[in-house]
Amino acid sequence: MNKKIIIKSLLLIMLFEYSILYSKTKNIKNSEVNARLQTIITKINDLPETYRPTDIKKALKLMLQGKSIWNNINKNKSYSALEVKIDEPHAALIIKNSFDMSPDNFWVEIHNNQKIQQAIEQANIEFTREASNSSEYYMLFRMTYLKIMLNNDEFIKKIIDAYQQAIIALQWFLYAQTLLENEPFHSAVIAIPDKDLSIFYFLDGYAELISPRYRLYSALSIHSFWQSDAYTRITRHWKYKKLFKDAAFGINFKNHIHNNEYPLPLNNAHILFGTLNNNLTFIKWQKHGPHVTDIIKNKIQTNPEFIRSDKLSKDILLQFKSLFGHPLTRYQNHLITKDGISAMIQMLNNESRTLFINFLKKIKKYNMLDNNIRKGNEIILNPQRFKDFQTI
Repeated sequence: MNKKIIIKSLLLIMLFEYSILYSKTKNIKNSEVNARLQTIITKINDLPETYRPTDIKKALKLMLQGKSIWNNINKNKSYSALEVKIDEPHAALIIKNSFDMSPDNFWVEIHNNQKIQQAIEQANIEFTREASNSSEYYMLFRMTYLKIMLNNDEFIKKIIDAYQQAIIALQWFLYAQTLLENEPFHSAVIAIPDKDLSIFYFLDGYAELISPRYRLYSALSIHSFWQSDAYTRITRHWKYKKLFKDAAFGINFKNHIHNNEYPLPLNNAHILFGTLNNNLTFIKWQKHGPHVTDIIKNKIQTNPEFIRSDKLSKDILLQFKSLFGHPLTRYQNHLITKDGISAMIQMLNNESRTLFINFLKKIKKYNMLDNNIRKGNEIILNPQRFKDFQTI
């Protein structure tokens, strides 16, 4: 038989076998994706009515939209995540620059702009490259640039509307990941590794846009009460570990009371968020902000069994003390207050540490990969464990 014919026949056989293998792999992958969607739907349907979305199909679509937003944020393409529709090319470029331009190029863009300099210095912030690059003022500089360079209320409103939709959809994507990885909960603090602060910046930028310089106010300031959109907040979560003077922050979303529709997961309308000194960003969805009338009106009793927070449970503390074997010093107590489980692990000897970690894994059902950053019973969402899903 002709050598060329033999080679051609072998190639056709290999191509055929590959197509069969690819088809099987694709079917397996599709089956896994569909199974994950079913898991999400089942867990949502099992929720009490108080926490179940009024429109499950709409919630699923938001999860899918949030997946695209998450992917863009991780690629440092926050402008693409917004999906804002502005046809004027120059305005679109300004918006893109404000979100996606590299720090060095951004400083070159603004350093000779007197209006931007004046606006920054009016907030008692130095108009320097270092300040514009700092995690504290990164989005303040960029949102100031956006508003001054656009100088168009109609465009700003479009950006705010698109930004709000993106923030809400992102929360639903994160909620989908909690449903795929964790037991059901009705209230939770979620921590996410955020080395480049991309998640924090995305939330911070929206808060800065709707409530300029909101982080320059004290959590005890009257500003936190009269400002109804975004503000600095007091919170007990992660005491001694939060950046920016141990502050946390809040964003309110307008719920439609007449039909009991709340835009966030578990029928919430408020995001509490902040960032920590160990490269974690935390998020908590709440029914209300810090306003007294909201707290009274929206207070819901939650079964402690369905609460996940950074607070240490009593059984963990008892298990640790029994393995540690002697009284804690004041400094050791402080470390546990600040770092919780991650500090406990470091205090134990090798044998006790193994027993403690085994307890966390088998009794508490914690993922072993999270031990070094875990404080208490919070949900830790590691992007490396995120699972793909499609929605109907």
